[in-house]
Amino acid sequence: MSHIGFETEKDLIKRGVLKKDKTSCGRERFVPKGLLVQCHVTERCNLRCRHCYQTDEPGAELSLREEKNVLGQIVKLAAGWNVRVHINFTGGEPFLKKSFPSLLKEASRYRGLLSF
Repeated sequence: MSHIGFETEKDLIKRGVLKKDKTSCGRERFVPKGLLVQCHVTERCNLRCRHCYQTDEPGAELSLREEKNVLGQIVKLAAGWNVRVHINFTGGEPFLKKSFPSLLKEASRYRGLLSF
């Protein structure tokens, strides 16, 4: 029988998952070295890839204003933790959403904190 243990903050720092940081009050905290966010822009898809789980069922979609709001929250988190965030824009097929190019343009304003 194998023993399953939990990693400590020290283990995670050693593996490069966490880094030590200080809050504005000078308190020590542990934050991730980076984040990966997967953003499903739409569930719509005009392809039928064999490997894909997408069903092309219509669903509620965020407006461009709401998407920009979410993006702003991600940027605020990244800036507060001083980490880079990589966003995978996915779906369905994101380019089926007319506002997707505008969302990419908005994301590109934060190239120092975001990659995609």
